[in-house]
Amino acid sequence: MTTKSDEQERVEFEAWYREKYNSTLYCEARYEGWVEGRAALQSQDREDAIPANIRLMAERIAADTFEHCTADPIFTVQKKRIVTGLDTDCTDNIGWFDTDSGDLVEGDEAADLEARYDDTGDEPEGYVRTGYFEEWEHYATYITMESAQEFAKAKGENCRVYVDSGYRNHEWKALRAFLLSIDHARRIEGDGE
Repeated sequence: MTTKSDEQERVEFEAWYREKYNSTLYCEARYEGWVEGRAALQSQDREDAIPANIRLMAERIAADTFEHCTADPIFTVQKKRIVTGLDTDCTDNIGWFDTDSGDLVEGDEAADLEARYDDTGDEPEGYVRTGYFEEWEHYATYITMESAQEFAKAKGENCRVYVDSGYRNHEWKALRAFLLSIDHARRIEGDGE
């Protein structure tokens, strides 16, 4: 049986959720996760028992108002990988690669190599001319956009952040709901905005 305080909590949660997401879509599932998270918090001596990095994740998730086209975003960092060795008759991407480092030669050096190849039909020593393509492969997964962006920036220009969906992943949804409950509980208790 629902008590008045349970009903008040539900109303407060729905108001907070409606303000944050401008919608009530998924609100019931989020409320259930919040109740579970709240129970876990109450079983602790104090909220201070929750490590600072977990509280930071909770704050970042709650502060993220960007529309990711999913209620359960998974932030992945992807790394660009170049696959070489394709037949030059089968691709438009034809490049020169340094045989020592394996790096794609670009700019004026690549233009010079291509001009020399057009004249002689020979590949200079230390280089190979081949077809290639670029693909993005999974590198790391993050709960918050900020952490994914920080990691991608630290790794360099061959990384990007991609948003995937945890729509069918009940564990991911429960984890996000629990983290949101930590921040929501802190706000309700008046510890800050």
